[in-house]
Amino acid sequence: MIAEMSFKKVDLPMDFIIGSIFQQTFNNACEKFLLVSEKLFDKLRNEKFDIIISEQLNFCGAGVGHLLNIPTNILVSSCPIQEHVASILGLSNPASYIPSLYDSNLPDKMSIYERTTNLFRQFAGYVYTIYGVDPLTKIFKKHYGAAFPDLRTIVAESPFVFVNVDEFLDFPRPIFSNIIYIGGLGMEEGKNTKINKIEDPINIEMSTKGKKGVIFFSTGTIMRTTDMGENFRRNVLLTFSQLTDYHFIVKIENDDNFSLNFAKQFKNIFVTSWAPQTFILKHPRLKLFITHGGYNSLMESARAGIPLISMGFFADQYRNGRVAERNGWGLPFDKRLLLNGNEEFKEAILQVIESPSYLKSAKRIQKLVLNKPFSAEERLLRSIRFLEISGGKLPELLPESRNMSTIAFYNLDILILATISSTLLIFIFWRFLKFLSAGYIKIRATSFNKKKEKENKKNE
Repeated sequence: MIAEMSFKKVDLPMDFIIGSIFQQTFNNACEKFLLVSEKLFDKLRNEKFDIIISEQLNFCGAGVGHLLNIPTNILVSSCPIQEHVASILGLSNPASYIPSLYDSNLPDKMSIYERTTNLFRQFAGYVYTIYGVDPLTKIFKKHYGAAFPDLRTIVAESPFVFVNVDEFLDFPRPIFSNIIYIGGLGMEEGKNTKINKIEDPINIEMSTKGKKGVIFFSTGTIMRTTDMGENFRRNVLLTFSQLTDYHFIVKIENDDNFSLNFAKQFKNIFVTSWAPQTFILKHPRLKLFITHGGYNSLMESARAGIPLISMGFFADQYRNGRVAERNGWGLPFDKRLLLNGNEEFKEAILQVIESPSYLKSAKRIQKLVLNKPFSAEERLLRSIRFLEISGGKLPELLPESRNMSTIAFYNLDILILATISSTLLIFIFWRFLKFLSAGYIKIRATSFNKKKEKENKKNE
C-alpha cells in the first residue's frame, strides 16, 4: 500500500491525513496494550527499575514509565528528531535550512518557494502534536485519572535524548548538550561468516561476474516489489540489462512473478528474495548501491564507503537521499520517472559510477563515521552511567524554552510591538509632514494673495 501510494504526486494535505491516521493507529494500539497489561505492570513495578528508554514516534512508552513509577525517562529517536518533538524539547528547528522530516524532498539550501513549502511541512509536523500526543494524554487520563501528567511534560523532562542518527549522515542543526547521537549502534564491522563460504551463490555472484564490478539493488523489507507498478519494475530491470559491463544483484520478492520472469532473459541480473546487505556492501567489487533510502541502508552504505542512488518511498527516505547528495556521495532519483522510460535512470547510474568524486566522497564519509572520537556504544554507556551520579535528573541541561509559548519563543510579541510602534511613529511623522505641508501651502497662498492685491492697487 505504501509503495503504491508513493508513486502519486506528493500532496501536503494527504500527507497530513496519513500522518494523523498513523498517530491514531499508534494511540489505539497503546490503549489496547494498557487494557490487557495490568498484571504485567504489577510485575514490572516490583522490579523497581531506575530508567525507562522510550521511543519518540509515540509517547506510549513514556506514559507507561510513569505508570510503573520509573523515575527517569530517556527519549530515544529511531530517526532524525521530529518537528513536534523538537518543539516539546524547546529545540530550535529553523525551517529556513532544516528540511522537514517526513516526505520532504528538499535540500538544506532552499529557494524562497522551497522554504515556503518547508515551512508548511514543518507546521504540519507541529500539528501532529494535537492529533497524536494530546489524544494519547487523554487516553492515560481516562484510564488512570485526571491527575495523570501531560505526556509532553514527561518527555520534556528527559535528562537525555538518544538519537539513532549519525551526525555526519544528517543535515547540520542546532542541538542541546543532552541530545546524544548514537547512530550505528550495534552495527558489526565484521563480515557475515555464513557468506564467506565459497559455494554460497551470493559470494559467487559478487566475486566472479561483472567486467567492471557489481551493483546492488534493494528496496528493503517493507517496500515490496509486488506493490510497484509493472512499468516501474520493467524499466528498472531493462536499465540493468543495458549496462552489460556490470553485474546486478537485485532483491525481489518470491511472489513477484512478473519481475522474476522478466529478469530471466538477462545474463547480468541475479535475482534473490534475501540479500546479506552488510556483506554485499563491504565486498570490494561493489560499485553502487541503489536503495529505497531507509536510514539503516544509508548508515550501512556510509560505513562501507559505497556511493548510492536513493529513490525514496515514504517518511524520511526522500530526506535521507538529500543528505547523501549534500555531501557528494549519493544522488536522489525520482522513481516516478521510471513509469514512462528508463533513460534518466540509466544516466543517473552512469553519473555516479563514472564520476570519481562520488566514490571519493563516500570514502571520506566512511572515514569520518568510523573514526569519531567516541563510538555510539561509548556515548550511550557513558551517558547512562553519568545518570548514576546525577540521581537520574539533569535539570541543569533543560532549557527554559520548553516552557515558553510560541509567541515568546520566536519573540513575536517584540516584533508585533516593534511593528505597531514603527507604524505609529511613521503615521505621526506623516501627519506632522502633512501639517507642515498644509501650513506652508497656506503661507504661500496668503503671500501670493497679498502680492496680487498690491499689483491690483498699482494698476488702479
